[in-house]
Amino acid sequence: MASANPYDQASRYLAKLDPLALFRWLLRLPPEAVAFRRWLDTRLLRFPGEPDRTCDTVAFLEDVAAG
Repeated sequence: MASANPYDQASRYLAKLDPLALFRWLLRLPPEAVAFRRWLDTRLLRFPGEPDRTCDTVAFLEDVAAG
């Protein structure tokens, strides 16, 4: 399902440009504290004839100190 909210669209676009920098800034962490691993698939099962449905953008981050 496409977002009708331009803020959501812009936020997803910017997050995917440089996810590690964004999360370090949002979480106020030093560069060595967190590692971005991948985006998690949040697509939902769609019913026949419906468009694809995608929920929020979800990232898998690793706490480097904790392993």
